[in-house]
Amino acid sequence: MKLWPHCQSHWQMLDMALRLSDWREADDEIVRLALVLPDNFTGRLPIGNTGRENVSAFTQMKIPPDLQALLEPKSD
Repeated sequence: MKLWPHCQSHWQMLDMALRLSDWREADDEIVRLALVLPDNFTGRLPIGNTGRENVSAFTQMKIPPDLQALLEPKSD
């Protein structure tokens, strides 16, 4: 994943957690924001991870087929 979109997604998740007063999620997003830079450079980003506090930041997850189709390049 590219660094900037990855950072943006966690900033947006942090913003949503704060608006919902979900302090546990907000705390987790702060930790994940701190991990974004080193994990992007070391290649330690787990594929398919949703980035929520109920999933370890290091757990790989299967990408559902409908979302995988959006990630694959279209052939013309």
